[in-house]
Amino acid sequence: MKIKSFVLFSSALLFLTACSDSGEESTDSASDGANTEETSAETSESKSEENSSTSDSEEVDASESSSDNLLDIENSEGGWINFSGESKGSPDYKVTPEIEYDPASEYELNIGAYISYFSNGEFLETVQSSSGPIEQVEDADTIRVSYHNSFEDKISLTKK
Repeated sequence: MKIKSFVLFSSALLFLTACSDSGEESTDSASDGANTEETSAETSESKSEENSSTSDSEEVDASESSSDNLLDIENSEGGWINFSGESKGSPDYKVTPEIEYDPASEYELNIGAYISYFSNGEFLETVQSSSGPIEQVEDADTIRVSYHNSFEDKISLTKK
């Protein structure tokens, strides 16, 4: 009977210890301000988009149209631009340098990414875009594209 109580007590203690450790981690990240509701929503959106946009039908090798590709992949920097226009560090994402944008023209993206629109260097909005034509923003004059590292060899943005 004492062994049964000991095993039950030990199991409960182990369970509480495990729960306690994960609680401290989430408390730490919340206190750093790194885990806001918006960031959590964006992360879950990007993961779901990442899964949905990896189908073979959407993936086009960027080398096929490298001369038409407006993205400067080689000079992209780590991180991404969130929906508030803030540049966030992330080892899983990269963001391109500014790209000249003409709202009267049509642009097409071959893989899902985040498009951030700017007017005279001032942030307007970030839009999550799947493959196909990107949203046209009338006041924008430049854009930056945030993309997942796994798309680096495949992603392209072309002007139609």
